[in-house]
Amino acid sequence: MRIPDHIERYPSGEGVRAATAIVAVLAPLVVWPAGVNIVLVALALWACLGPARVIQAMALAVVVKFVNPGLVELGAASGPLLWLVLVVGGIRVLPLLRLGDAAALGWLWAFAAVAAVLSVANSVEVGVSLLKAITFVWVISTLFVGVRSLAPAELAKLTAWFAALSIVVMAGSAATLLVPSVAFRLNGNGLQGIFSHPQTLAIVAAPLSAASLLAVVLGRSLRPVLVGLAVVCWTVLLLTEARTGLFAAIAGTGAGLVLHLWQGGRRAALTTSRMRVAAFVAFGFLGLALFILGRGDITGQFQSFLLKRSGESELSAAFHQSRGAGIAGQWRNFVERPLTGNGFGVYAARTAPTLVVEFHGIPISAPVEKGFLPTAVLEETGILGGLLFALLLLQLAQLAWRSQDARWFGLFAACVATNVGEASMLSPGGPGLLLWCYIALAVNAHRLWSVASPAAGRVETDAAAPVFSNLLR
Repeated sequence: MRIPDHIERYPSGEGVRAATAIVAVLAPLVVWPAGVNIVLVALALWACLGPARVIQAMALAVVVKFVNPGLVELGAASGPLLWLVLVVGGIRVLPLLRLGDAAALGWLWAFAAVAAVLSVANSVEVGVSLLKAITFVWVISTLFVGVRSLAPAELAKLTAWFAALSIVVMAGSAATLLVPSVAFRLNGNGLQGIFSHPQTLAIVAAPLSAASLLAVVLGRSLRPVLVGLAVVCWTVLLLTEARTGLFAAIAGTGAGLVLHLWQGGRRAALTTSRMRVAAFVAFGFLGLALFILGRGDITGQFQSFLLKRSGESELSAAFHQSRGAGIAGQWRNFVERPLTGNGFGVYAARTAPTLVVEFHGIPISAPVEKGFLPTAVLEETGILGGLLFALLLLQLAQLAWRSQDARWFGLFAACVATNVGEASMLSPGGPGLLLWCYIALAVNAHRLWSVASPAAGRVETDAAAPVFSNLLR
């Protein structure tokens, strides 16, 4: 059954307008840093206008807050103003809670409650742990309730908006290559693009790389714009030199292909031919073979990428230096307190102290760098918290699978997979918020297949609804 014409045409133009508006908001900040505070206040006001505006405001606020210092120098007020956007967004959306929202948020609420209760007794920074637990449930609930409250046509419009934001982020990051001092400002090697850290760019680029490649491989026809986007996303991802991001993109692509082959490509927007998938895989191996022949020492270059200037000569030693030591330490802390954990969102008592930034006595920032999410959750919340978080991820995976669209499931899987090296899902007040935005869209993607017909007032089901409407139409 075909999507009604008004829906078929709508998202494409909306995406162009959205991209123009996003650039109009972000670009002036490069030459007018003082405008950052004005933009953040404006986003807080924008969030008052409805659920879709709340989600847009929160996503843009995070992009502004974690912008590359080589492009925009942030003032001290940017931190509290980001919180203002998050608080206003929750106040606007959370009153829309329904009893049925517990079906999607029950495990989330249970995990946050357990994390908070255990932290009162065990955290070395009780105030920080409680604030992070509240932020965790506040931000994610706001995103999920906001997306759920949208009608299918509004959800399609929001999807187009996020497609536009994704294009602006990827294209803007690629454009910084014209000024290497900005593009590689942090360490001179990994591309950070418009963000403050290469890892931040990588965790955003990974799900977009997976979704765009799946759209190219599985789409009914090859659209040059979409092929170009996939090339840009993967190029940017590789230039970040973030192994976590590359792993996540590959995992997301693989997960999407598994779903597609499992359900036989029944979506009309996707090819139903397994032979086409096989052909793309064959061409991929052929391209890799030609690359190896052309570059010669591909093994050495690949090993150099994995070692990532660690100074080590073996992968095991390099892994221990970058992630392994942290994982081992988190596991030891968990074993010492397996039932209660050591406090949500903070370091354990015998490790590095948490750097807390306060605003009028209220902690507004306390960054911790924990790589592997499973051991981070176990260290902080013990067995009970780890079990609840695993149930949360399983529930979200089931909801994302329900779309039966490889692109959406690949997007979701890549978002989760970034947490093998960066526990960003535990920090929805930072760059992890963008991942939670994608996840919220992915678990609601099945609703895009039901579009109200204006003529008959009935619901029509269509299998061709796009993952990012303005990219695939």
